[in-house]
Amino acid sequence: REIIFIEPSRIKTIKSNASENRNWGIKKWQSFINIYKKEYLFMQSIFDGSEILKGIFNFKSNFREACAVIKNCDYVVGPEGGFTHATAALNKKGLFLYGGFIDPLFIGYPSHTNIYINIEGSPCGMKISCDHCKKCNEIMTVDMISENFDKMISSST
Repeated sequence: REIIFIEPSRIKTIKSNASENRNWGIKKWQSFINIYKKEYLFMQSIFDGSEILKGIFNFKSNFREACAVIKNCDYVVGPEGGFTHATAALNKKGLFLYGGFIDPLFIGYPSHTNIYINIEGSPCGMKISCDHCKKCNEIMTVDMISENFDKMISSST
């Protein structure tokens, strides 16, 4: 089976609540996993504050250790963030959710499948919780992400 590294959580910091704006929601992530977990081996890196997905392999690690695992995975899936850049540096295919927070044209990679919701107010870049980003996260359905995941996988074979 192919191995998918997945990290649905964003690190929350004292300086910013931007992680809320990029939070697709653990229920949606779990629904996504439930569609594919019999076909793929999913691995989730756990850190303080992680929301843990059920029915997949998870392991406690720091960022550097998680990147070492990514090196041995076939694909990476998650929200835009540090693992996006690690995935590119390791020349891996990835699917990343940008919502309406930041445009992947600025910081994304053309080798990745980037999900961006371009509605009025996008990209917002707000460091406080905002209704615009909530709306973008609502627009990104499990079906939408699954469809893009399937396209990414099929374009790699």
